[in-house]
Amino acid sequence: MARRFTDAIGLLNDLLNRFEAGAASPIAHPDYPAFPSVVAADAFLKQIREAESAGAVSLGWGRGPMRDQVAHVRLASAEILYRYLRRTPASRIAEDAAVRLVAGAAMHDSLKNSASQVAEVWGRGKTWHGVASSDVETLRDAFVLAQAILANKHLGVDYKTFSRRTVGHSKTLERIEGAVVRLLSGILEFPPGARPREALRGNRP
Repeated sequence: MARRFTDAIGLLNDLLNRFEAGAASPIAHPDYPAFPSVVAADAFLKQIREAESAGAVSLGWGRGPMRDQVAHVRLASAEILYRYLRRTPASRIAEDAAVRLVAGAAMHDSLKNSASQVAEVWGRGKTWHGVASSDVETLRDAFVLAQAILANKHLGVDYKTFSRRTVGHSKTLERIEGAVVRLLSGILEFPPGARPREALRGNRP
């Protein structure tokens, strides 16, 4: 289904969103029937033409009686459009966030690999296990907790005490245990169908 917009900035950001998700040359369309006024339509076209003049997008025009209307807007240069919108590419945000995930901590090699995989997902503008790149500190706690479990620091300690000793808050593990289990699933063997807390109980590397 064609994507149609009355907000020029929203249209331009949508082009970048789909580019980050893997579309090579995404297209969007003005939604002329939905414009509240001619003034609004003119303001929309002015901004789209500015982006075109910058080299960020290319415009496709209508035919016949519609030849004076923009039929579609196609991404021409993601790099220029990022600058035009003053938007940081998701790939750069993801790279910075991935470094923060394991910075200053000794991590198992598999966890380091997981950080790279997380960065790849974030670089496509998506969330990893429900966690976005803007919430890197939450996922860092998951990495720290996973590493502590690999070091057997969870054995013989109740759930909340382990969480408090490891990341400073007793309820953190409870909130993100699913992410912790996912990080450990390629390293530890968990019982089939085990819930996160059951999966973590008593496992050794």
